[in-house]
Amino acid sequence: MKRIVTSFGGFLTGDEIADAVSRYSLALAKAHETEVVEIPYRPFPGRIDRIELRVGWLVDIGVVRQGEDGRELLEPETVRHLHDTADALERVGTVGETTSRSWTRWEYDL
Repeated sequence: MKRIVTSFGGFLTGDEIADAVSRYSLALAKAHETEVVEIPYRPFPGRIDRIELRVGWLVDIGVVRQGEDGRELLEPETVRHLHDTADALERVGTVGETTSRSWTRWEYDL
């Protein structure tokens, strides 16, 4: 199991899910984009909930291995979707700077 660590908490989930979220977040960050992903997580032993996490550009997340007893959380459809979307973003490349994206440079039109 791995824990996805964010500025507002940590969320224990399966290894493959955490790795896919991390990869997708990195692909989004390189493209200066953000997205919300919904994944299963274990708030405490014996219970599984779902969380929506914002990932990508200017979003701090980390993934750490967590030695927890219990069954590995698996959700192949979510993992496949995250990897497919990351693949597509990586093929397209990063989004170039345009005047419509000037907020990334903290500029204002006066």
